[in-house]
Amino acid sequence: MEDLLVRSAQLQQTVRDFVYETEGDVATALEQYSAEQLARSPKFQFQGNQQMQWLLTRFIFEGDVTGQKLYQHFAEQTSTLEERDRSLLKNWQRSFPGLFVVIEAKQNQFELMNWLTAKRYSVQLNPLLDNRQIARITPDEILLSYLQPVDAENWMFATEPMLLGKLGKPKLAVAVGNFKHDFPDSIYGDAPELLEEAWQSVESYYQEFIDFFGGNQITMPGHQFGQKLQEFQKFITEKRLAAAGLEPGQTLDDLAEKANISKEELLENIEDMGLAPAAAEKVFAQNARSQTQMTTPTVQLPDALKRSQRLTVLVHPRWGQVFLPDFEDFVEILQNPEQYASPTAGKLVQHYLKDETVSTFVWHHLASLYPNNLETLLRTVLERSDFNLSRDLDSLLAEFHKPLKPTLPEIASVPLHLHQLFEAALTEVYQTKKKAKKKPAAIKGFGS
Repeated sequence: MEDLLVRSAQLQQTVRDFVYETEGDVATALEQYSAEQLARSPKFQFQGNQQMQWLLTRFIFEGDVTGQKLYQHFAEQTSTLEERDRSLLKNWQRSFPGLFVVIEAKQNQFELMNWLTAKRYSVQLNPLLDNRQIARITPDEILLSYLQPVDAENWMFATEPMLLGKLGKPKLAVAVGNFKHDFPDSIYGDAPELLEEAWQSVESYYQEFIDFFGGNQITMPGHQFGQKLQEFQKFITEKRLAAAGLEPGQTLDDLAEKANISKEELLENIEDMGLAPAAAEKVFAQNARSQTQMTTPTVQLPDALKRSQRLTVLVHPRWGQVFLPDFEDFVEILQNPEQYASPTAGKLVQHYLKDETVSTFVWHHLASLYPNNLETLLRTVLERSDFNLSRDLDSLLAEFHKPLKPTLPEIASVPLHLHQLFEAALTEVYQTKKKAKKKPAAIKGFGS
């Protein structure tokens, strides 16, 4: 095992040297990959050399060169590789970044749990790293780490992890959210079955939205949609219960008997999920049948959008759901060419290009509705007289760092343990704010 661990570390260093020393396609791919990752405005703020090491590690395992993974390109270009090394390289497809909690810490070995999937890993120190800081890790600490497989059972730290400390539930929930932002393609990197179920839930939501609202695009006052959203989520629950074969009007006693647990245990589950009793008994019954324990998060409409006079909601089976309080303003500009050169048009186009909540899907939707008008508008606002919508739109969106392929949207189902974490975090934050409001007015802290 020790020899294999050392060889795995040495092989990664050999690939790093290959990246540093190789010009042409490899250098171009590294430059492009680094620019794309840095443009994402990562939530996890790496410092100095650690940032570059993380970027290079991710490029080694995730980067593409001439249509294949970097490490595959390396293997093709290196005829002297031994068969054992080629086997190790092939196994790198299992490597992944994750947000981990330390379950157990020994001198040179750690048991970690991936917080997003609840899967556990036996992880060794990387013999080529400075492991003094890693060796001080204790149980319950949270790590942002990249794991590299050594064999079928064992893993190693591919690079120095970021130590986040022992986090309470609110800060842990924030860390999970930051991970989803920084690593959207690796949310369930070690659990393809969870990923598949999550994507299926997005497609189901899309179809249910159309069934309830009559189409994939609606516009109404924000406060009205907020009310409709509650009705829609009740509609979703009832439809899924019917599909699961559950009978209406089942009591807690019926469900407890069916689940072969006491009513008290059932009530504990309901309370843990933070649900109203009437809805909770059905949701719990549904969850009891689920093998993967995934649950659909509740969609909340932000207060600012509730005040919108014309809120447009768009849904897509892959891109998910988007709320746009100014979509109708954009459409009105598109329908009135005399406004194309106005400051309002320029400001709105720039907003749609720069705001990360306005996805590629929104632009493609506009292009399908008003192709000629959108092309002329972009030519005018961007001062690009040769702009061709069908040819140049995606490159324009990439220029403004918009992903051209969808990542798992917020409406996707999540593992039950993550749902419970966010529910508990919200409750804790609410209780903290509630206590703070009860403090005497004179107690305001330093500098008041």
